[in-house]
Order: sequence, then structure tokens, then C-alpha cells
Amino acid sequence: MQLLDVWKNTLTLYKPQNLKLFFLVTLKSVVETYKIMVGTFWPLVVGCSAIMIISGILLKPWIPIVLVSGEIPDSVSLLTVLLLMLAVIAPFLSFYYLYFLMYLIARPSVDLKDYAYLKQYCRYFFWFLIVFVLPFEFPIKAIVLFLGFFTDYFTFFYLDSHGGFYTLFPSIKRAGKMLLYTLPVVIPLIVLSYAYAFGIKFLFWFGSVEESIKAFLACPLAMSLFVFIDIFIVQPISICVMSNLYTKYLHENFELYFEQKG
Repeated sequence: MQLLDVWKNTLTLYKPQNLKLFFLVTLKSVVETYKIMVGTFWPLVVGCSAIMIISGILLKPWIPIVLVSGEIPDSVSLLTVLLLMLAVIAPFLSFYYLYFLMYLIARPSVDLKDYAYLKQYCRYFFWFLIVFVLPFEFPIKAIVLFLGFFTDYFTFFYLDSHGGFYTLFPSIKRAGKMLLYTLPVVIPLIVLSYAYAFGIKFLFWFGSVEESIKAFLACPLAMSLFVFIDIFIVQPISICVMSNLYTKYLHENFELYFEQKG
């Protein structure tokens, strides 16, 4: 009965006045997020973007060779192999650090969001990376987008914790509970995500990692455009929506996620 009561309360978001207020609050969050990204953290954004672009240019001649043979030829020197590994790892970390940065900016906080604020949360990045990437390795690809909403909630719970390994599993547990309790609101967002994913595959001709690589080789400009649209337009909006849902439902049902002592 508790679950049904929470769902009933969750559905009140669809009331016109509540939905309008949520839209306005989210719009304000999106604007503020862009202001901080461009005004304060633009060197990081430009730096991470440059790493991804430069790495893509450096890797492009090697991708067909690796796809055909399945391995790097023996004639390639160790230094070249190390540089290729760096060219793979650096854009991967840069890509996910941009995501991490957006979560830090979008989350509600009384702290001034500057480089000192960013420094406080550097140690959170490792576990964020582990939990954020794991859903994309899930064997049933149809569930990947669903798990993406779980990682949104996890990230906000984890950033609100003391960090470290011992707060990892409580954050995972709370994220799972919030996903369950907010399903009436999350399900329409999941449908939109699948529509967006289908549109990406239709427009940019890729789905799997191998298809993504082939799409990049066939039309690097189109793939670069996708990355730009996804990271700098779609994701900030998506993260701000999830941040406001997290804040709203955490405040309304705090006792569901944090046990009251005494």
C-alpha cells in the first residue's frame, strides 16, 4: 500500500499548476547550468572537447586496421601502442568527466560552484565512472536506457553523501528505491529516451559501438555533430530534469530514503 500511496502522490506532478511550476523551475536550472558551464568552467569544457576531437583525428587512420585484423600489427612500436592507448583512454575520460561536471553543476547546493567546489568532488569521479558505465555493458540493450535513470538518481544521492566506497551501496539502494517510487513520472521520460535513441540511430546510422565507429569513419562530421548535440544540448536538459525530480521527491518523502534514528 505504501508504494501505491507514493505513486499516487508522485502523479500529482501531472496537475497543470504543478507541471507548469516544474517546467519553470527546470528551465531556470537549465539556464543556470549553461551560465556556469560557459562562464566558470569553459576551460574544462573546451579542454575536454579538444581532447575528444584530437583523439578522434589521431585514431581515425588506425580504426580500419584494427577492425579488419582485430589487433594492432606486430610491426607497430611499443611507443605507438602506448600513444594509441592514451588516445583511446583520454577521450573516454573526458567524455564522462563532462557528464560528471554537468551533474555537479545541476545538483542543488548552497556552495558557490567554482573550482574549489569542483575540487571537493574530484574523489567522487572514480565510483561515478564505474556505476555510470556499467549499465552500457548490460547484455539486454533494451534495458540500458532504463538503467540510465537509475544512474541519474545514484549520482545525486552519491554526491550528497560523504563519498568513498562505504557510501556507494547505500546510494545504490536509495537510487533503486527512488526509481521504483517515481516510476509514474519516469516511464514517460523513458519513452522519450527510446524515441530519442531511435531517432539517433535513424539519423546517424549507428547503434552498437562497432556501428558507431563505422559511422564515424563514413561521416565524421555527422558523428561530431551528434556528440555536440548530445553533450551540450540534450544532456544538460535531461540532467536538470532529473535533478529537479530528485530534489522534489527527496524532500517530499525524505524518510523513505534515509532512516530516522531515535
